[in-house]
Amino acid sequence: MIDYSMLRYWLLFFHTRHLRFYKKKDLVAAHVLRLIDCETRGIQEAAPSSTYAALSYVWGRPTAGHLGILHNAIFLKTLLATIEDPIAVTKALEFRYL
Repeated sequence: MIDYSMLRYWLLFFHTRHLRFYKKKDLVAAHVLRLIDCETRGIQEAAPSSTYAALSYVWGRPTAGHLGILHNAIFLKTLLATIEDPIAVTKALEFRYL
């Protein structure tokens, strides 16, 4: 059994103790960042203030139409079956976005 309360504590500790040393200009924003909304299971463009959990996963080689298929319902169902556990962990850590 995973103690998510301990993980949430560590995240809060990092956020309150370490992020204060970073200046906003030091944090580089991605040009366009798309996140999975763990509540709606949809993909959306991130707002600059979004907080999210990151998943390290190899999605395959990008193709010219790669971003277009992200909104394809069949692709999304397959994707969600692959990352259902990470979505559960993301929600347990009290993040909405992955």
